[in-house]
Amino acid sequence: MTNFPVPNMNSDRLLALVDIENLLRCRPSTAEERDFEHAIARLAAAAGLTASDKMVVGSAPRSSAVFGVRHAWPTALVRVRSGLDGADMALSDELRDLSKLAKRHGTVVIGSGDHHFVPFVNQLEAAGIHTVVVSWPQNLSRELRRAAGEVIYLTDVPSRPVTMQLAA
Repeated sequence: MTNFPVPNMNSDRLLALVDIENLLRCRPSTAEERDFEHAIARLAAAAGLTASDKMVVGSAPRSSAVFGVRHAWPTALVRVRSGLDGADMALSDELRDLSKLAKRHGTVVIGSGDHHFVPFVNQLEAAGIHTVVVSWPQNLSRELRRAAGEVIYLTDVPSRPVTMQLAA
């Protein structure tokens, strides 16, 4: 039996892991900076993210993705990796240390519908860390939907939410 860390139940801070290409409403190859910006803003509105929450965005190497993410969420960490499932692999690296996650975050938001995240969601849930998957219904794998503690569909979010504004 695996010993899982005890989560910090007092932590309201969220960790959002975002596979940005999976949240677009168009093909990633045709996406422009504003498409990436809207995807981040819509995810933030759906999950109720605040400026104190940590966001890590995985992306294939494309400058429009980085600029769009930075405009919508200036404090986001962008992890770029090329290759098949490069964004998924970059985000998986953020999930390697469950004890660290449990101390800092009570909830992990996965902005993706990819089945790649199922083992991580299972581990997080077993460790007592609430998981929220935010995805388009047609992009959400059946396995990830079953594993998640909560699912929010992007169809339920306004089409042009306001981007985050950091206090000056």
